Amino acid sequence: MLVIIFGAGESGVGAALLAQAKGYAVCVLDQYKIKSSLKASLQKFQIPFMEQQKEICLEKNIDFIVKSPGIPNDHPWIILAKKKYIKILDEIEFASYHISFHSKIIAITGSNGKSTTVHLLYHFLKKKKKKVALVGNVGKSFSRQLFENSDYDYFVVEISSFQLEYIHTFKPHIAAILNISPDHLDRYQYDLQKYIKAKWRIIQNMSPTDYFVYHKDEKNIDDIVKNHPSLTSISIASDPNYPFLYCHVEKKKIVLQNSHLQCFGLHYHKNVCLALTIINLLGIPLVDIQPHLSSFRGLPHRLEYVGHCHQVDIYNDAKATNVDAVYRAICSFDRPIVWIAGGIDKGNDYTVLLAMAAKKIRSLICLGKDNILLKQSFQEVIPYIFETTTMLVACQKAFTLAHRHDVILLSPACASFDLYKNFEAKGNDFKKNMLFLIQSVQ
Repeated sequence: MLVIIFGAGESGVGAALLAQAKGYAVCVLDQYKIKSSLKASLQKFQIPFMEQQKEICLEKNIDFIVKSPGIPNDHPWIILAKKKYIKILDEIEFASYHISFHSKIIAITGSNGKSTTVHLLYHFLKKKKKKVALVGNVGKSFSRQLFENSDYDYFVVEISSFQLEYIHTFKPHIAAILNISPDHLDRYQYDLQKYIKAKWRIIQNMSPTDYFVYHKDEKNIDDIVKNHPSLTSISIASDPNYPFLYCHVEKKKIVLQNSHLQCFGLHYHKNVCLALTIINLLGIPLVDIQPHLSSFRGLPHRLEYVGHCHQVDIYNDAKATNVDAVYRAICSFDRPIVWIAGGIDKGNDYTVLLAMAAKKIRSLICLGKDNILLKQSFQEVIPYIFETTTMLVACQKAFTLAHRHDVILLSPACASFDLYKNFEAKGNDFKKNMLFLIQSVQ
């Protein structure tokens, strides 16, 4: 059987390795130059590949195509494959064909909080000595992990909407959608319903013996659950303002001391509650998990504490690349904020931030090549707006604008690709410059 892999990123190369190991003839195609480390993996196992391909020819003897998530639906290669009636699979779908019969998939998607939640689940399961792998949209691809070792009881899979567009039989035992808010709308013709539809594909093959977990206050999710009466759904209501971490799961209450948590914020509390609910569904007593809450330190670039200077606290929230993530970040503070934002707009609607910005944002520093929409959206509610294309200048300006007891917050609301390779590069540059400035004034 012949399999063509579209895209030679982590997921594409992982799919190629797994496909060859399972006896398929494989060829990898990429329209760009393949990263040297990934090319080395293909060469090591003598997998044919073609890079920097603008046009391709698809033969009739192709059994199916495995598509990398970065390739959009309107890509010429996808259009050609559909014209040829060649079946297209997401890498997640292909990987799921090859798990052991005893393995269970725990799949997490959502606009924000996916990485933190899957790392929480992985952390808790590892502490309980379970055989668990963390795969998908974080770390190793699902396929590469199966190629290297498939002997796991649990696969905790972080899944983006891009990875759900071409699933056919993918079936998690437990799935969760954390939240749905406008994001990646440039991928979905600026139609929120198309984005929501992609997210909801995660449940399409689940049976009544599987579990779908969600937060009751997420309206985009709760409304759709009501239209799926056969779905075994577990709703969560949580209250981070309670003196303890509290969440009500169906008829059960989970109460744990807030002092056990090392991170803060409304969204983090909700992520913890959802992770604990899933752990409980797996039959693990929550009293056994309590000691391990304090050992989870959170992930970089998610409301990450950088330091303080002259009683001003500095936070790196570079992962907040959409409006909803910024909203949740701003909600986490009860002090005035000097806000650094900007980058490549993804079809953002900033109106949901205006009332909060008027109350909480002291100044806005626009860091990006094109700040027109950002400035226009907030010029009536934020007293001072400054723009730059240099992180050092942004950090210096933030220091001059911040008052004692203020917060300096990098929370972009946009993609980072105008000035940086990714959000990690932006966050690391922010931390480097802020720490330099802190040291220089001490």
